[in-house]
Amino acid sequence: MLQNLPEDFLYQKLLPEGVISVDEHQLIQAIIGGYQDRLGDLRSFAGRFELFFDSSGIANDTVIVVFNHGGKVVTRSLDIQPDTPPASEPVALRAWAVKELGIEDSLVENVEYGVDLLKVTDANTLAYLAATVGAVLYETVAQSGSVTSNQQKILETWFPRLKIKGTAQSFDSLGRLIGFDDVLMAPLWGRLSPRLPNDVGSPVNDPDFAHGPEYFPQQQINLFYNPHEMDDGPFYDWSGTVSVDPESPSYYTKVVNGFNPWVKVFAGGTVSHPDVGSYVLAGGGPHIKASVEAGGFLFQALAEGESFNGLQIAFVDLHEGTDRVVSISDRLSAIKYRTSYFDLGMTVTDTRAIELFGTTVAKRNHPAALG
Repeated sequence: MLQNLPEDFLYQKLLPEGVISVDEHQLIQAIIGGYQDRLGDLRSFAGRFELFFDSSGIANDTVIVVFNHGGKVVTRSLDIQPDTPPASEPVALRAWAVKELGIEDSLVENVEYGVDLLKVTDANTLAYLAATVGAVLYETVAQSGSVTSNQQKILETWFPRLKIKGTAQSFDSLGRLIGFDDVLMAPLWGRLSPRLPNDVGSPVNDPDFAHGPEYFPQQQINLFYNPHEMDDGPFYDWSGTVSVDPESPSYYTKVVNGFNPWVKVFAGGTVSHPDVGSYVLAGGGPHIKASVEAGGFLFQALAEGESFNGLQIAFVDLHEGTDRVVSISDRLSAIKYRTSYFDLGMTVTDTRAIELFGTTVAKRNHPAALG
């Protein structure tokens, strides 16, 4: 079984102390940290093959560690080892994570079992960015005439709400190394859930993300900051047309789940349209999600707690009983939670773009003559 790499493992192993001491802005550390992240991904992929020989099968459970690194909050996922303590022993689990990372205990903010979604698929983020940036550069450099001359003075590429692995500093260093004049990598704060959870990049979700929170986290819960209060944001209305036919694209689970910011619906055995009227979520509390049953369906809150108690789900008849219109009108949470999404913006002057990429542009192929 592959062992977890300590934090800054490559940085400490590859460079002598004299070089590290002059890296005052931590630029070298950021770049090598990016290489270590990628190496960690490759080791994780290799570790999956070992699981084919394990009777328990393939799993993606990991230990998620949140710690402070040079003033930045960093999240690392550690592969579970034979000596990893269970979730029921948080003190021992924290001590194990500190030992695996080779950092001081005082830097660690939270250790818990979880799932690292970035290990589910091998998304080559840098290749995606390079291809997209290249396409924008080709199109812009190909422009000519006075109408577009002003647009060519400054070339900007903008990637909203990317879910990528790496620190803001590593992407800033990378962008400058490949020739961009300015790079902005801004971590985003968000609500408990955006308006359209299954398409985070949709413009509909623009009001749900920001570069700073509405309420900054504090050590003590008070009137100004309470992470367990999830209905302290703006009001929002959502509705959808649902069918009881499991094969229909309008089936309850296909219309409700991922398309609203409050609830998920689960189908039981025999289901039918709920009676026309309103149904209220109840029973939510510590470690318990509020819910309500209607027509054999279970509507359950997205998160635990009391904030979802009293949430009303309304049903209106449509097409003489064939369908229903389900609607919810309630408050969202405030923007006060750290997300795993970033806004990435890179700027380069037109002169630099031509210097780096030349003036040869892509041309459309002429269709071959038939016959």
